[in-house]
Amino acid sequence: MFEIIQKNPLGLFFAIALHLILGAFMVFSFNFVELPPPPPKAEVMQAVAVDESQIKQEMEKLRRAEREKELEHEAQEKLLEHQRKKAEEAERKREAEEQRLQELEQQRKQEQEKAHQAEEQRKKA
Repeated sequence: MFEIIQKNPLGLFFAIALHLILGAFMVFSFNFVELPPPPPKAEVMQAVAVDESQIKQEMEKLRRAEREKELEHEAQEKLLEHQRKKAEEAERKREAEEQRLQELEQQRKQEQEKAHQAEEQRKKA
């Protein structure tokens, strides 16, 4: 076999070159895709069987709590409305009293003016 290689060294060169080219072609033709990372381990949940009556009790408890909250909200709104009405009534009373005081002050000034005019007429007479 070495005799054949010695007689035909160009054949050996071409055989080695052909093998290198085919090897390079095979290496570069592969898609070296990274494998996706393994999914994280799922957390195991501890499940507990619950009786249906317990579920109904809890639902009823939540309904009662919601209803109480609504009633409390309604009571709060009524209280605020009552306070608003009282404040409006107090404002009306204050304005009426202020008007009455202005009228009294006007009346007092008129009486004072009449008294002053009467005094002036008495002094003239």
